[in-house]
Amino acid sequence: MLRLPKSAWTPAYDAERQVRPGAWVAELTGLLDLTGWPKSMRVIAREEHPAPRRPTALH
Repeated sequence: MLRLPKSAWTPAYDAERQVRPGAWVAELTGLLDLTGWPKSMRVIAREEHPAPRRPTALH
């Protein structure tokens, strides 16, 4: 996902169809080998800033 250009990311929307501030989605389907997966399968990635109350360190 780090190799995706910024132009690949679009704003993410919530259930009320409102833009989620600080959240983005990108289509990865054409970038992966999906041999053996169902033909209609899509791969979508989501990225968002962590909530202020959550720790940001990854272990």
